[in-house]
Order: sequence, then structure tokens, then C-alpha cells
Amino acid sequence: MIRLAFAKRLGSRIFLTFAMVLILLAGAFGIFTAHYGKQLVSQSSANELRVLNVVLSQLIQNQFSHLEDGLDDISSNEFLMNQLLTRTVNREWVEVYLKTALQNNTQLIELMIYDTAAKCVGATDPEWYKIVGKNWPFFQRGLEEFNFPPIYDAEDMARVQLVSSPIIYNDQVVGVIVAIVDLEAIYKLMDQKIGLSETTDAFLLDSDLQFITAGRSHKKGLVESHLASTTLASHLRDEFWVGQYQGADGKEVLGTALKISGYSWYVVVERNYEDVLRKITALRHAIIVTTLGLLFVFILASLGVSRSITRPLLSLVQSTRQIAAGKYNEPVHVSEEIEELGFIGRELERMRRHVASSQERLKERLTESEQLRVESARLAAIGSLAASLAHEIRNPLNAMSLLLSRLQYSGSDDTRKSIMGDLFGEIGRLDRLVSSILDYARPIQIERRSTDLKVLLESVADLYKSLGEAKGINLKITEAQSVVIQADSDRLKQCLVNLVKNSFDVLESGGLVTLACRQDDDVVVIEVSDTGPGVDLEIQPKLFSPFFTTKENGTGLGLSSVHKIVAAHGGKVELVSDPVKSKHGLAPQGAKFIIRIPTI
Repeated sequence: MIRLAFAKRLGSRIFLTFAMVLILLAGAFGIFTAHYGKQLVSQSSANELRVLNVVLSQLIQNQFSHLEDGLDDISSNEFLMNQLLTRTVNREWVEVYLKTALQNNTQLIELMIYDTAAKCVGATDPEWYKIVGKNWPFFQRGLEEFNFPPIYDAEDMARVQLVSSPIIYNDQVVGVIVAIVDLEAIYKLMDQKIGLSETTDAFLLDSDLQFITAGRSHKKGLVESHLASTTLASHLRDEFWVGQYQGADGKEVLGTALKISGYSWYVVVERNYEDVLRKITALRHAIIVTTLGLLFVFILASLGVSRSITRPLLSLVQSTRQIAAGKYNEPVHVSEEIEELGFIGRELERMRRHVASSQERLKERLTESEQLRVESARLAAIGSLAASLAHEIRNPLNAMSLLLSRLQYSGSDDTRKSIMGDLFGEIGRLDRLVSSILDYARPIQIERRSTDLKVLLESVADLYKSLGEAKGINLKITEAQSVVIQADSDRLKQCLVNLVKNSFDVLESGGLVTLACRQDDDVVVIEVSDTGPGVDLEIQPKLFSPFFTTKENGTGLGLSSVHKIVAAHGGKVELVSDPVKSKHGLAPQGAKFIIRIPTI
């Protein structure tokens, strides 16, 4: 009877349902974690090894690049080149010079200079004077280019890496500089910079799978590595292969290899697989503890929820429906049978009274809200004007920067005066832009005066000449009739600057931008064309809309301003571009903006 009564209670049923669902979820979560946890942790460890290998490979490649630059710096001494040209080399001076250079380069152990006759004319170690380089590959290849030959074992079984590079004077090879690389320093750099853990090892291999830097094995000489008999050897040319194989000590490792770009060396990184398994075990324990803890918390929460719900809910539901229907005058029937529901009923009644008394105040607040909406719209308009101001100021600032650059390198006073005049003109245009930006929100006021379109085009081309040369863009005027119209020259220049700048942005580097103007009956035509990719047909109808842009950092006001200025002159601007037809040779390449303004 007790069990039957417990099962009939709504709160008890809610508690049992929650508990069963949570237990099932916890069990499913545990099974999923046990099944996929090992794979996820292994993949994470593999990714860590990949990242570490890439960092080490880049580090060593940078060291080789610094090495090549260092040899060039040492061999570029003009006195040394003159010595090699005259064939009367001052050996003592060369020795002092090489020893000084060796002290400044921690990558090298020894330095030698050979003349074109394969004779050693200077070295940090006197033993090199006995070695004639004629039959040595390091000398023969060093006459042609920077040479990085394979490593060989010296008599003391130490690994020796020679490098050589031609000494060039006036496009003539006058000698060869030879150096021995400190391989131990490379490994120390790998170990210290990356900070390998005790369970991770990293070393270098040559193309024959011989140790160069042997990691923690500390083997001497070019000893064949343990990798020759592992699966890693067959995957050396695979990009970012990571696999499990037997390490040098016979224990299982997770390893990866990556070829150093430009050299026949490989960076190998290994991690003890037991360490990976320990991480999996620790993760599994953490998940189990977390799951049990969450299950306990959820069961307690479900028990609390079940105790807060009782059977007499219908009266509260009915009262809630009345409030939802707007009947705020009907009081809520509060049940005192259970304390929780009594509390909810009292709160609901208090809410009803509060809503009823707040209806009048709500009407007043709606009025205030409308006022706030109007204020927000005004602020949004101010924000749009601010964006337009920032966009329009950028063009004259760029022009001023170009003029200042030309002024810096101009020689004659006449040129300087001309540039200064243009500069002050741009400053004045900038001032007028700032003072008239609010015209965007109202009809533009045009200050018409006699304007020579040919002069206007030449001034725009002159502004962007330097930038075009820097970016490899050819900016030229193909047709410029001397047409004088009554127009606002500053506004028209603003239009042309916007269009030319857009063409430069589309071309980025290389290409052609052309300007043209002519009179066609009672209309003047101004054209700005480029050889860029053109404008897709689907976005052409929106191109002159305010704030529409295809640029990542654009404001969408440039072409909108062009359209507005041309319309204020009583004219029209249109775009001619069909990228699809241009690919098949049926239409001109790029885009052409055509401005038509009636003459007055």
C-alpha cells in the first residue's frame, strides 16, 4: 500500500522519471566516453606532435637561412675580395678576419677561404692549408652556388657538416668560403627552445636514415637509426604521418616525421606511448567522477522539483488563463493545502494587482518609448553621417600623402610650387568635405563655376600617378577634349577620385585604368574604365545603393556619393560590365563607369 501510494503521487512520478532518464544518460555517456576516449586522446597527442614537428622544422630551416646569410656577410668584405683578385693574399689578415667572424657566429666551428685555384688562403685551423679543394665536392659546387652537402664522419666519429658558398665580386667568382656547422648547437637549440618533456624526444635524420642529432640516445657518428625497421621509414615522404611503432629502447612510441623544406633532412618527434595511455586513464577517471557527481546533483534537483509540485494545480491554471485573457479584476484562488503552491498563488495574486494598476502607467511609457525610438533614429542617422565623413576624408588624405611624397623627392622650385598648390587645394577640399558632409542627409548644394574637364582629369591622374607606379598599374588619359561646363569642380573631382580608387582596389597590382572625357551634342561624357574582373550582374542593381559594399572594410558610401553628386548636376551615372561575356571575348574586360552631365 505504501509503494502504491508513493507511485500515485505526481511529485513521486516526476522524481522517478527524472532519476531513470538521468541514470540512462549517465550510462550512455560513460559507454560513449569509454569507446571514444582513447581515440580522442590519441588524436590529441598526435596533433601535439604534428605541431611540435612543424615548429622544430621551421626553426631549423630558419637556422640554415641565417647560416647562408651569415656566409654572404663574411665573404662580402671588399678588402678580402681585392686580396683574392690580386692573388697575393695576406694570410695573417685573413686568419684574424675569419677568427673574428667565427666569434660572432655561434652556428659555426671553423671557417676557410679558398681561391679559384682550389688553394686554401686563410683558415681558423692551420690543418686546412694542407687540404687542396680541387677534388672535393664542397669546393667544386661552392664555385657555383650555396652548397649544403651530406654529412660525413670525421676520424673521431664526430658528425661533420660542411657548407660552402661562392665569393662574388662584380659578377666574377673570386673564391669560395667554406664553413663547418656546429650540429650540437642545432640540437641544443631544439631541446632548449621547445622544452621537450621527459617522455618526448626529437632528433634529426639524413636521407639515409642516419642520426644527425641523436636526441637523448647521445650516439656518436652517422649511426643508422632504429627507424629503418619501423613503419615510419615507409612514411617519411607522407605529410604529417603519425603512427605507433617500437622506439630505440624497445618501448612503444607515438612518432611523426617531417622533411625540412629545401634540405634532405627529417625532423622526427617521438612520445612514449605509456604517457599517452596515462592521459587516457586520467581522462577516464575524471569523466567517471564528473558523471557520478552530476548524476547525484541532478537526482537531488529532480527530487526538489517533484516536492514543489502538487495535485491542486487546476485552480492556479484557471486563474492564469483569466489573467492571460486580460481579466485582471478576477482574484486568484489561493490554495493553502501546500505551502509552495500557497506561495505561488499569493505571488500570482500580487502580480495580478500589479498588472492591473500598471495599465495606465504603461500607456504613458508607450509615449515615452516612441520618443526614445525617434531619438534612436536620429542617433543612427548621425552614425551614418559619421561613417560617410570617415570615408570621404580618406581620399583627400591619400592625395595629400601622395603629394607630400612627391614633394619630398622633387628637385626644382617650380615643381615644388606646383605640388604645394595642389596640396593646399586638397586641404581646402578636405575642409569643404568636413563642412558639407551633412549634405548627405539633404539635397546637395552645387556651386557651379567654369570647369575644364580636361584639366580636371589631368589633376586626378597626377594625384594617382605615384600610387599607380608603385602598384604596377598604368593610369592614363585616352581621350580628353577641352570641354568647359558650369559645374562644381570639387564635387566632380570627388566622383572621379572615388571611381579611380575603386579601380585601384580591384586591380590591386598590375592592370590598366583609363580616363576619358568628350562632348556628345548637349551632354558631356566622362568615363573611368579598368581591366579588372568586372562586376557580377546580380549585384550591379545594388551598386549605387547607400552602404552597400563588397569590400571587407568598405562603408558603401563611395559610389552612393558619386550617384548623388552626378544627380545634383542633373546627370546620370551607369556601369557597363559583363564578366560572363568578357570571358568568351563577347564584351570588354573589366568595368566602365560612364557619367553623363547635360551642358548648361
